[in-house]
Order: sequence, then C-alpha cells, then structure tokens
Amino acid sequence: MASGVATKAAAESKRLVLIVVLAVVATGPPLVAGRIVLGSDATTMLLFGTLVGFINTVSGGRRVGSIAAVAFILVTPVAVVAGQVPVAGACLMAIGCIFVGTSAYWQRYGGFNIILVGMLFEMSLPEGITSRMVGGSDESNYLLAVLAGTAVCVFWPVLVVPLMRAVREISLDQHNSKTDTLRHAVTLPILVSLTTYYALAFARATHGVWLPLTLLMVLQVGAQATWHRALQRVWGTVGGAVFAALAGTYIHEQWIITLLIVVMLLGMFATMGREPYALFAFFLTALILLGISSTEPAIEASRERVIYTVVGAALALGALGIGDRKSTRLNS
Repeated sequence: MASGVATKAAAESKRLVLIVVLAVVATGPPLVAGRIVLGSDATTMLLFGTLVGFINTVSGGRRVGSIAAVAFILVTPVAVVAGQVPVAGACLMAIGCIFVGTSAYWQRYGGFNIILVGMLFEMSLPEGITSRMVGGSDESNYLLAVLAGTAVCVFWPVLVVPLMRAVREISLDQHNSKTDTLRHAVTLPILVSLTTYYALAFARATHGVWLPLTLLMVLQVGAQATWHRALQRVWGTVGGAVFAALAGTYIHEQWIITLLIVVMLLGMFATMGREPYALFAFFLTALILLGISSTEPAIEASRERVIYTVVGAALALGALGIGDRKSTRLNS
C-alpha cells in the first residue's frame, strides 16, 4: 500500500510540474513582451487574450482554441466601447451569453466562458485607460496596437499547447440535454445582462463587475451542478479573501506580495478543472485581490469581493428554484 501511495504522489507531483511548465511556456512570453511594449494599460486585454487561448486549447484542442481566439479578438474593441454605455454593455453581454449558453449543448461552455469574463473586465476598465483607446485617430491607433498584441497573446497558446503534447482533446460527442441547455441559455443572459448593467451604471468604483462574474462562474447546466458550484465558490472566495486581506494588510514588502501572486497563479493553474472547486476559487480570489492590493485597501476590496460573491450565488440559486417550480407546474 505504501508503494501505491508513493506512486500516486509521484504521479501527482509530475502532473503539477507539467502544468506549471505548460502554463509558463504557453502564456508567459507574449504576455510579458506585450506588457513591456504596450504598457500597463493593455494588461487586461493581453491577460484575458492569453487565458482565452490557453484554456480553450487545453479543454478543446487547437480547433476550439482557434475559434475562441478569433471570437475574442473581434469582440474586444466592441466591449471596450460598449462599456462606456451601460445599456450597450448589458446588451452585448446578453448576446454573448446566448451564444455561450447555447454551446452548453456540446459541453463547450466551460472554455468559452472565459471570453465573457474577459468582456466584463474590458467593459469595466477605468476611465483613464479607456480614454487612451476610445476617441480620435491617435486613440484608435493605440487600440489597434493593443488588438495586435492581444492577437499574439491569444494565438500563442493555440500554437504552443498542442506541440507540447501535454493535453488530450475532449471529444465533441458529449451532450447536455436540450431541456437543461435551453434553461441555461435563458437564465444566463437574463441574470448576467441585468447585473452587468448594475455594475456599469452604479458600481464601477466598488468592483460591481464581480457580481456578473460570479454568475458566469456559478451558473451551470443542471441544478445539481449549480448548487455544487455555488457553495464551493462561496467557501473558496471567503477563504481567499481572508488570506488576501491579511497578507495585504500585514505584509508591506512588495517582493513578498509578488511572490505570493506567483504562488496563487500556479495554484490556480494546478486546480483548474479539478475538485474541490473551492480550491480553484481560493487561488483565483487571492490572486485578484493581491494583484490590486498595492492600489486599494486590502480589507475593503476583500469585503466587496465576498459580498458580491454571496449575492451572485444567491441569485443563481434563486433563479434555479424559480425554474424548477415552473417546470413542475408545466409537467403537472
């Protein structure tokens, strides 16, 4: 038995090292180069471009990764502009959610979801950043440069991940039921678009974008999956927020904070797509909050993160309960 445990531990360690190497090689070079060339204002687009290419290629292979890459590049300038008008931003998210929700029938929504997450953050960019991209010819030239950098970031993992032969494509013949898919494709656009409007119109300064973000992460195809994800998301977020609040408050050396950010990033990649989902939520929450700890009070940002996560999970479960009651009435 001892040898079996040791073998399993060695295999898990090997897998973790493989994930870390894959993540560094498939995301690092263009992201770092883009940040140096284009500056910090382009970080959001470059980062999510990298994640879109990486996650979709890992989960679905080069073809799915390429489709997601093209979609993200096309939608990025639209999202940046639409975010300045809350109604337009909400409508754009509704359209995106319809497409992603419908894709749940082929079980591709998990990877495509990161496109919607990227859109949310692009729409909620601070005014100082969007002013460099939206306006006259000079701003348009900078936006084109950012799009070019994003294209490099999004297609780099699409090319590199298959060459490393570290992942196996997921077959396309796995389906969700039409009933569950339809319910998901209706619930997702309604809740996410409404909360996106709230975030853009009334809660930009308090990270209101975390509310629709929670719904994107929590709402799954099927009641059991949504309940599981909602509870796991809350516990993981609370743990990550407490950790980040303590670290951001009592650790003043930036090199230590930077080291913790790297550890959280590696932990996020290592737990992505694995159970318990709360671990992934922990690393993701801590990563985001530590990333903004140098510019915002750690405790206040952590409190906002927890509040929006709890409200988002409650909205998802409430919509699930309403849908179940309506289905029961129709079937009775």
